[in-house]
Amino acid sequence: VCKNIDITNIAIRSELDEDVAPYVYGIAVERVFVDVPEEMDEITDLLGKILDEKINALRKYKLLDPKRRATIRDLLEVGNVIRAKLNSGKKNYHMFKALSIQSMAIKISHAIDLAKTQGPDSLRNYISKIAEDAGTKGGSKAAKELVKDARFEMARRLLDTSKGENPKLDMVQKIVADQLSRNQDSRIIVFTHYRDTCDQVTRLIEDLPGARPVRFVGQSTHGEDAGLRQKEQKEIVTRFKSGERNVLVATSVAEEGLDIPSTDLVIFYEPIPSEIRTIQRRGRTGRHRPGRVAVLLARDTKDETYHYSSRRKEDKMRRQLESLRRRLRVARKISSDSGQPIDVDRFFDESPSSLSEERRARSISKSQTLLSDFGAVQSLSMRLLADPERNAEVLRELDDVGLRFEAKSMIPEDFIIGQDIAVVRETIDRFLKDIDHPEVVSRITALQERYRRPILVVEGGGSPGHGISEKLPLFDALNSLIQKLRIPLMPTNGHSDTAAFIASLVKSEMTKESPKQSSKSETELSEYQRRMIEGLPNVTSVLAERLLDKFGSVQKILSSSKEDLMSVEGVGNVIAEEIIRIATEKYSTERTS
Repeated sequence: VCKNIDITNIAIRSELDEDVAPYVYGIAVERVFVDVPEEMDEITDLLGKILDEKINALRKYKLLDPKRRATIRDLLEVGNVIRAKLNSGKKNYHMFKALSIQSMAIKISHAIDLAKTQGPDSLRNYISKIAEDAGTKGGSKAAKELVKDARFEMARRLLDTSKGENPKLDMVQKIVADQLSRNQDSRIIVFTHYRDTCDQVTRLIEDLPGARPVRFVGQSTHGEDAGLRQKEQKEIVTRFKSGERNVLVATSVAEEGLDIPSTDLVIFYEPIPSEIRTIQRRGRTGRHRPGRVAVLLARDTKDETYHYSSRRKEDKMRRQLESLRRRLRVARKISSDSGQPIDVDRFFDESPSSLSEERRARSISKSQTLLSDFGAVQSLSMRLLADPERNAEVLRELDDVGLRFEAKSMIPEDFIIGQDIAVVRETIDRFLKDIDHPEVVSRITALQERYRRPILVVEGGGSPGHGISEKLPLFDALNSLIQKLRIPLMPTNGHSDTAAFIASLVKSEMTKESPKQSSKSETELSEYQRRMIEGLPNVTSVLAERLLDKFGSVQKILSSSKEDLMSVEGVGNVIAEEIIRIATEKYSTERTS
């Protein structure tokens, strides 16, 4: 945004700044931990066995990574992949079966979360909806399969006979009662994620002395669960302002966009992973007087994960804003000293690391060139490609210094830099295991055919702390490969070293492509000649280099005989005939092939 509309200064204020502090009031945030009832353990164990079975089935279909713990995000992505294949026409029994399994896994995963974070009533309502869906003529196949599962039926029976203990509901009741006993004129908001929970909390608080709760949800209607019209929402807000209602039990609709007055207490029935929504909820208190926030956390559940995730994101957001402010301050200083306008692109190269941003700002202020100064890459249109699945850690390191690669699935390349360089990464263990395997040789040979400078990076090969006797077998293997295949090989300690090496390669290529030299330089002339030959059918950059080395000029290549062309390594009968055909046939605008 700053770059697009030429903003050169940002004012960042928090409740700690001197010019803001006199006008805001403190907010006391407390975490309130509750334990999941033991009676729910047996139920979640049964549901967990069903979930494990479905996940293993999806792994057999090669839709989930067998080495990673499957998350709800993974399961949702599996559904997207299956539906994309079905929409493309790949319809068969196995695809539809996999989609049904994925749907069952999603339903069971959600049921487990409800059991742990919402309580038995919410779980009971959800399981009843699954049973109702299975009992209808047009019900989903996933629901019908689940109700047939003996473990699902056992969990349902245990739930029906459970005591119905819900520590979160009990804690909400206790906190609200405590607040009203302190101040009968208090205004309280209880945020819940689900409407079922919203209904339960509202009914529970109605029995408290002095409590006048009201349910506050969105406008959409879900089945028999009717939403509130806009007029009804405004009426509820008005009654809450006047004190006719003093406890607002709300879903996310109350987070923003409505003129809800400041409150004395905000309760999170469950935490949320979004830092923005957390700030919005918290901001409903502490406006005109000190406020209080209570966040309920079920121990050893996603509640704790979401809570700490939100805190980390909020801290990161504040660090990034401070980093942006520092960079703009440096930019303005350089502009005022030099009398030149600010090069905005140079200062808005975002990075997730506040440390790297600070290093970047210091380097600019001292007119130094650090590894992080890669602003010229974009202006040179250098091709930077990387396979994201195999190189996530290296890409994060490069991103920290402002160097970004375009994500592209590739085999066998891990990184492509410019027109000439391709890098393949191998771990030392895999390298030593597969060094004599034909696949390794074929991969490297393929690189040599496609690129002028193929490079093999072997990670773990540069680790210090060992003597010659331990290192000698490793370097014997590396030396053997260098002699056999004539390919540059770089041993590194790990992904950090690899990232630094990749960055160095980019920096080197930037120097070559820098438009400082005359356009008529010998380097550029050679480049034009090579690219002309590369434009011939089936001629790679390597073959173009060999042809130019052999014949010396483009003219001599195009006027050579078939036999002379075939004397060059890699040029066969087909390539030679195509070169001669293109060089000798008359041009015609009517020719289509």
